[in-house]
Amino acid sequence: MQGAGRRAHRDERQDDDHRARGHIFRSAGRSTRVGGNIGNALINEAVAAATTDWLIAEVSSFQLESIRSFKPRISAIINISPDHLDRYFSMDEYVEAKLRIFANQNAGDTFVGNLDDERINVLAEGEGAERIKCRALWYSREPHRMSTLYQRNGAKIVYAPPTGDPRPVDVMDVAEIGLPGEHNVDNVMAAVLIALAAGIEPQAIRAAVRTFEALPHRLTRVAEIDGVTYVDDSKATNPGAVIAALRTFDEGKIVLIAGGKAKGTDFADFGKAASSRTRGVVVIGEAAEEMAGVIRRAKVVSADSMEAAVERASELAKSGDVVLLSPGCASFDMFASAEARGDAFVAAVQRLQRGTEAVH
Repeated sequence: MQGAGRRAHRDERQDDDHRARGHIFRSAGRSTRVGGNIGNALINEAVAAATTDWLIAEVSSFQLESIRSFKPRISAIINISPDHLDRYFSMDEYVEAKLRIFANQNAGDTFVGNLDDERINVLAEGEGAERIKCRALWYSREPHRMSTLYQRNGAKIVYAPPTGDPRPVDVMDVAEIGLPGEHNVDNVMAAVLIALAAGIEPQAIRAAVRTFEALPHRLTRVAEIDGVTYVDDSKATNPGAVIAALRTFDEGKIVLIAGGKAKGTDFADFGKAASSRTRGVVVIGEAAEEMAGVIRRAKVVSADSMEAAVERASELAKSGDVVLLSPGCASFDMFASAEARGDAFVAAVQRLQRGTEAVH
C-alpha cells in the first residue's frame, strides 16, 4: 500500500466496533476497506486499497510488537484488560505492546483514547502525554475538561470541538445505539470520535449508527424458553469482556456459561463479578476448575459439552433470568473457533426449545 493511503486503527477485542467504523465511513460516502483480525486479512485489503481509500485496520498486540513503518492517520485504543498473558511476561509488557500503536505518529496524525480506562488515561497528562507526538482526542462517559466527546446525563453524546467553535454539539441520543451494554456505548463513542477526527459530519455519523447491526456471537439474543432468555456472547474471550457482559443484565438474574482454554489471565475479578451478579455458573473446558475456584457465592456446576452446559444452565435458571454464554477464554480446547462455539450454543438452545415445545 502506498504511503498516501489513509488509515484508521483501533485496538482490543470487538469486531462490532471495528465494523461500526467501516459502516460510518461508508455511509458517509468515504471509500473504505476494512481488514485485520476480523476474517479479512489486512495485507489483502492494504494491497487492494487505493491511495485515496480509508483502511480501517484492526491490529493485534502481536502485530504491533514488530512494527517499523506502520503509521496510521488515526489510531485508537478503546480499552485494555488482561489478555494473552500466556505470551507476555507481565501485564505491563502487554500494555507496552498495545501502546506501540502511536509510536510512529506525528503532529499531522490523531490518537483517540478512552479517558475512563485506567490503563489508557495515564497518557492524558504529565509524562504519559509526552509519549504521544500527535494530536490526542479523548472521550468519556462523564463530562471532563480533557474530553472532546462525552455523555450528558447518560442520555446524550456530546461533541466539544477541540478548536474553533467552542459550543458543544449534540451528536445523538444514547438510546439510538442499538447494541446492548455500557461497553457497546463506549465502543460507539470511540467510533464517533474517530469519524469526527476524519472530518465526517455529526448528522452523517448519527444516521449511520442508527442503522448498524451487530455481528453474531456478540450478546446476541438466541431464544426465550419458559421465560428464560438465552444470549450468545461467544466472542467474549477474556475475563474483562465477561465482566462487561454481566453488567448488561440484572444482578442475580443471570446463569453464566463460562470456560475454555485460558490465556494466562488472572480470574480474580471475573470471580468477584460472577459471584455478585449471577444466580449460577456452568463451567466448561480446560479452565473449568480454575474458574470454579474463584467463584464464592453463586452455585457452580460443570459440563463436558455445550449441549450439557445448556441443559445444566436451563435447570438453574428461573423465569425472568438470562442464560448467558460468555466464556472469558479461547475456544480451542473444545471448538475450532469462537464462532463454532457460539454456533454449538445456538444449536443446543434450539434443541432445548424443540424439546420444550414437544412437552407443552
